[in-house]
Amino acid sequence: MYSLCMIPRNLNLPIKNSFFLFGPRQTGKSTLLKSCTPWKNTICYDFLHSETCRRFTANAELFRIEVETAYSSKNISHFIVDEVQKVPQILDEVHSILESKLSINFALSGSSSRKLKRSNANMLAGRAWTLQLFPFTHDEIADSFDLNNVLMFGALPSVHLAKDNYEKKEILRSYVDTYIKEEIEQEANIRNLGGFLRFLPIATNQNGEIVNFSNVARETATSYKVVKEYYKILEDTLIGFFFLPYGKSIRKKMIRHPKF
Repeated sequence: MYSLCMIPRNLNLPIKNSFFLFGPRQTGKSTLLKSCTPWKNTICYDFLHSETCRRFTANAELFRIEVETAYSSKNISHFIVDEVQKVPQILDEVHSILESKLSINFALSGSSSRKLKRSNANMLAGRAWTLQLFPFTHDEIADSFDLNNVLMFGALPSVHLAKDNYEKKEILRSYVDTYIKEEIEQEANIRNLGGFLRFLPIATNQNGEIVNFSNVARETATSYKVVKEYYKILEDTLIGFFFLPYGKSIRKKMIRHPKF
């Protein structure tokens, strides 16, 4: 286990295998990766840095050259790539390096696999594990766990560690603004943003309830197909997931509505 703000996380990261680490924004992916003490010989590429992002967007082959040079000249064996979805073309170079049989491992993190899938990015075909990091669990914050507080504000690390409710509300308000701008407008490329903004509070109010796509479509003034796509966006950006109905009969399971 590794620590984030002195709070241990239960997710064990592999040391001798490459992996994707996906998770919602602000769950502590970067902090967790950079605090992996066994990774002494490590170089980190952060694609939130505009210069780094532009450099490899213009020439993805340069990434492979730098990695192989660092490995041969400095004995660097581990490479962290943060926000990998911003430069999906480097995954072909990662694939090439892994096929070369060099003792190199990659930790590839991002807040969403949606852009990678939408751009037909190379997902490395089983050569990298896929892990997910979510907000704090009850196990991780047992000493300070407050059910009412978690139900009201959630358990994002920054929210959990905020000093008061006002600060928590402001963090969440900023989180939503960033989510709409960077995950939805830029990554999901939604044409009808207004429809999605009408959809969000309805999806929130129905959290944990059976989803009737037709009813949601009527309330948001969109179509059944569009509503299903909106829910798919929430899934791909790891904001929520479907809980499929239980049933011994596959036919009956197919006609029942899931919970979200």
